[in-house]
Amino acid sequence: MEDTKKRKSHKKLVVFLISLILVILIPIGILWVTGPHLLSTTSRDIQVYDHDKAFIDKHEYVFIAKVNDLVKTKQYDGTGTDIPYTFYSIDQIEFIKGEKQSDESLLCFYGGRKYIFFYSLLNSNDERIQENEYYLFIANQKAKNSTNQRIGENDFANTKEKDCQNTRIGENDFVIMDNYQLILLENYDINQTYDKQSVEIMNLIQEYQNLLAQN
Repeated sequence: MEDTKKRKSHKKLVVFLISLILVILIPIGILWVTGPHLLSTTSRDIQVYDHDKAFIDKHEYVFIAKVNDLVKTKQYDGTGTDIPYTFYSIDQIEFIKGEKQSDESLLCFYGGRKYIFFYSLLNSNDERIQENEYYLFIANQKAKNSTNQRIGENDFANTKEKDCQNTRIGENDFVIMDNYQLILLENYDINQTYDKQSVEIMNLIQEYQNLLAQN
């Protein structure tokens, strides 16, 4: 009789532990299947340009690149914007404005994974970059010589952030902090030059070439 009670007690304990594990694992599994979720957005003033030419003039680089891998995510360390920075390795393919930088240059995206399943993004930069895709990027780099605590007119995004003292961004890294700085080039053919792509891609690139040709 005593053994029977012990077996029943043991069985109840096992059932309880299994139930507890399932209660914990099922929500985690659902989150894992459905992918990362937005944890928070950080608001900032969005730069408004009078016309497309002004937008291009404020950025030093217009280029085509392939995004390879997510290299690292750096959490807020007291410098720059209070948001994770996500760094991607890229292949720099063709420059429409500016010149190719170091092969070690990374793409710094303002926003990223803050906890295991959650992202924190800027309100103006909520289009997360896709790996193994081709983009047209309109970007700048971190200010190299500025001692000003705020980004000035000629710095990478004409914003009021404190990124000239930002220790999280390398001097040769490109910075993406607004949706308008990246355009997905669907079905880009790496075996062809940019002027032999689909009509849609060539027309898009031509628009920026025309803007750069304007006085």
